[in-house]
Amino acid sequence: MKDKRTKKGQGAHDRGVINWVKNMQSQGFEVKADLPGMKKPDSIHGKVPDGYAKKGKIEKMVEVETPETLKSDVDQRAKFRKWSGKNPNRTFSTKVIRKKGK
Repeated sequence: MKDKRTKKGQGAHDRGVINWVKNMQSQGFEVKADLPGMKKPDSIHGKVPDGYAKKGKIEKMVEVETPETLKSDVDQRAKFRKWSGKNPNRTFSTKVIRKKGK
């Protein structure tokens, strides 16, 4: 079961996803993100990633974690790594975001 983030942790998570989105867009990728107001990524093995980017044949996916979810979301990240491993043009990464002041 997924651990709940604190309100502060959710804000840090969302800022981390937004930063990743901006970085991918600045590199010319088309981006989807699991954030309000954005087009959501497709489900992969029953899970929706925080971010997905595509440019030509290159596909990138990210999961942004906070200390509250780092240990509990292991299965989800394993599914995304499996997806990534099926194609040499795909990459998956995990970004760990620490709350400000920590």
